[in-house]
Amino acid sequence: YWIATQIPGMMNQLYCWCGCENSGQHRSSLACFEDRMGEDCDICQETAEIAFAMVRRGAAQPATIQAALDRKWGPGR
Repeated sequence: YWIATQIPGMMNQLYCWCGCENSGQHRSSLACFEDRMGEDCDICQETAEIAFAMVRRGAAQPATIQAALDRKWGPGR
């Protein structure tokens, strides 16, 4: 949850690959941390960790981070 508080704008622009968005529960990865889902979901947690690390290394565009997340969890991975 701490990471989500550090980069909420970025997290709000990232797709959640855990499937919650597809079921209509969440609009983005940030939403996973607005409720308790992020506590137990490894994908949500790792998404936040990857995003935070990439932002710290200078990634400023959500598309750059999303591409990395898509390579990890997206279709055809």
